[in-house]
Amino acid sequence: MIESFTNIPIEAPHDGSTVDFESIDTLSLWEWGENEIGIDDKNVPRSGSMAQMWEIPTSQDMFSGTKFGIGMRQLMQEPSPPLSDTSQQNPSPDNRIFIQSTTKSIEDKDSSNLAASEPVSDLFKDVDCKCSSQLGQLMYLISLRHAATRPLDVVFAVEQQLKNTKDAVSACANCCLSSPYMSMMFCTSISWSTSMWEGFQTPKTMEQQSSEARHGLSTMPLNRQSLGYIALTVCTLWVTQSLVRTWWRLRHIPSAHFTAPFSYFWVGRTTYSGRQYWVLRDLHAKHGPLVRIGPNEVLADDPNVLRTISSAHSNYARSDWYQTGRFNPYHDNLFTILEPNAHKKAKARSMAAYNGRDTVGLEGAVDEQVKMLINVIRNRYAIHPSSGKSQPLLDLGAITCYFTMDVITRLGFGKAVGYLEDEKDHYQFLGIVDELWPRMSTVADVPWIRKILFSRFVLSLAGPKSSDNKGFGALMGFAADQVNRRFASPDSGKKDFLASLMSRGFTEEECQSEGLFLLLAGSESTANALRSIFVHTISSPAVYNRLVAEIKDAVHTEKVVFNNAPNFDGLSLTFAPFFLQAVIYEGLRMRPAILGLFPKIVPATESPIFHGKLLPPGTAVCMNMSSMLQSTALFGADATVFRPERFLEVDNQRRRQMELDVEMVFGYGGWVCAGKTIAMMDMVKVVFEIFRLFDLQLMNPFEPCDTMSYGVFLDKGLMVRVSEKA
Repeated sequence: MIESFTNIPIEAPHDGSTVDFESIDTLSLWEWGENEIGIDDKNVPRSGSMAQMWEIPTSQDMFSGTKFGIGMRQLMQEPSPPLSDTSQQNPSPDNRIFIQSTTKSIEDKDSSNLAASEPVSDLFKDVDCKCSSQLGQLMYLISLRHAATRPLDVVFAVEQQLKNTKDAVSACANCCLSSPYMSMMFCTSISWSTSMWEGFQTPKTMEQQSSEARHGLSTMPLNRQSLGYIALTVCTLWVTQSLVRTWWRLRHIPSAHFTAPFSYFWVGRTTYSGRQYWVLRDLHAKHGPLVRIGPNEVLADDPNVLRTISSAHSNYARSDWYQTGRFNPYHDNLFTILEPNAHKKAKARSMAAYNGRDTVGLEGAVDEQVKMLINVIRNRYAIHPSSGKSQPLLDLGAITCYFTMDVITRLGFGKAVGYLEDEKDHYQFLGIVDELWPRMSTVADVPWIRKILFSRFVLSLAGPKSSDNKGFGALMGFAADQVNRRFASPDSGKKDFLASLMSRGFTEEECQSEGLFLLLAGSESTANALRSIFVHTISSPAVYNRLVAEIKDAVHTEKVVFNNAPNFDGLSLTFAPFFLQAVIYEGLRMRPAILGLFPKIVPATESPIFHGKLLPPGTAVCMNMSSMLQSTALFGADATVFRPERFLEVDNQRRRQMELDVEMVFGYGGWVCAGKTIAMMDMVKVVFEIFRLFDLQLMNPFEPCDTMSYGVFLDKGLMVRVSEKA
């Protein structure tokens, strides 16, 4: 029997530095000795091995016996004296907490185990610290494990003493500062005492332990780390299955790049690189007629495939790629209407304005700008044979853009802006568009980006505004002003593009939208085509000489008719010489005016098979004009060579088929470009007049200009020397 205990004194925490028990209790003695002590006093050593500080090689030495007194192994066998003795030796100061418990006798299972033993404080006799009494009291309570019964006051006392001992040791400045090793020893002793107390609870059967373990797992609260692991696992599984499903859909079609089945990295990088034309041109020679360039995009260079998806009776709709042509967030134009039937209806309303049926002055408007172009070149750049006076070099890239801008604004809004006459980039439109082309084309080819940037919400907030002072917004303001004037006086008697739209019931906003798209799409594409024709022709002496001779012959034999003869002002070309047509088609073939993908979506009711490959519904089929127009199967073994004669060496049927293949650059069927007639008129008139009146010479034949391709070709520094013919 042992005496019951009451008023057990528990040391209150001291002031001082603290020790993090969450990290200390998980360390072994040796690990603790090898790490720094977490104290704040700079005068105390912060690191050092246990062997160096106390000459103890391992933690086993402490367990067996150390210079501090008896070892813990012996302590486990010899309980401490009754708490009453300890409390008498250590009177309770004011800062101690007393735990009241009922007085109750405890039967001793083995009287020998309750015999008085050496005071536990001997273990810490070398340390002058009150924490030793706290730890001694804790170990004494643990030693009561052999008692026959365990009153609740003992259980409570152990738990309370364990907490107070941890608090005392962690806050004890004396232990932490004077003896880092002793602080470590206290912490380890507490951990040992805790585990020993838990181990001496009433033994449980294996079934009870297993049941409690399962219950613990099922009721275990999820901490932040566990939630992180779960979220990571769920995300990984979701991404994996998404990638597999994306790849699986078009797995049977060769990919342009290993990333193409899963992302738009390859197509975005290709477009933004500035080498889009050359990459797409060589793509099918390696991968075949169908190439996967994105998770849902297939590129085709077979004209029969492109005719199938673009025919007038086709149900293939446009993809949202075409939405990049919309700058008014609230009104579509002919280019941005995606659904086939809606597009047919809209095109039927406006087609009379494009093909000249309602626009009697269409050709006359073009003639005005051709005349302006001739005058600018003759008066400012051409070297006259009589004087031989040197003149500035002509920037062929800039002058072609000025010409097409004035043609489009004259046709679309009834008044030319004056790019040619002023030789100035009004509103800085051309410069800003050149800067934006790389980003605009890349955005167009990457679906998730274009859906964001060309959404109505983003366009309404960040899109161009008619109140802007420069760029596309400034041209929107010009268009709005011209359209408003025409609607204010509708009976002006003009028979032009704008009058035709008004007569067909177009609103002011619709007229502005159509004219602006005509400006953006028609000006750059036609200028690109003209530069290609000029550069290829003057770089090929045989072609150049034959073309000049044919033009001269056509004029002398009156195969072409001019208005106001013999001044040849405002020409009306009623019959284009065959070789001139061949040169124009060959120039278009060598370098397409537009490099866009123009994707069409496979209808939900169809699953077409092209070249033995099934395309599931929803697949975007894109056109690759860069490769198709260089096809040896379509244009002969020397398809990479500029040789217009190829169109004259075949019969009429074959020649017409080759011309139709080239005209695919304008689209096909119900989706053909509405401005095709205007573009062809511009090219025939300008090429005929330039080579009739002037001789052009490249200033740098080895590298005529710096060329980049971003959906269109951007040519910088295309300088030529101009001489007027005698």
